[in-house]
Amino acid sequence: MTVRAQVDPEVYRSSLLAIARKKLGGSTVQDIRIDDDLDLDGANCLRITVILKSHSILRSKGDKLSELSLEIKEFLDLKADGRFPYVHYATKAEMEETATAHD
Repeated sequence: MTVRAQVDPEVYRSSLLAIARKKLGGSTVQDIRIDDDLDLDGANCLRITVILKSHSILRSKGDKLSELSLEIKEFLDLKADGRFPYVHYATKAEMEETATAHD
C-alpha cells in the first residue's frame, strides 16, 4: 500500500462522524474529535474521540464499538493514510472536564 502525505485529520471528520452514527446510532453519537498524536514508539497516529450523549451505549453495544474501530481503520486504509487510529469514547461533560483540568 502506498502511503500518501498525511492529511489534516479534520478532512476526515464528517466521514468518520457518519460512520460512527451509522454503527452506534445517530441518537447516541453527539460528535467526533480527531487529533494528530504520536504512539509510544514515536510513530504518527490519530487520536479519535467519539463524543457520546451518555455512557449507556458502552454497556449495551460492546461488539459495535469493536466493529466501529475496524471500520475507522478500513476507512483510513482506503484513504491510504497509514496512521493508526486510537479510538476513545467520552461524553461531552467529560470532554469539558478534561479541557478545564488542562487550563
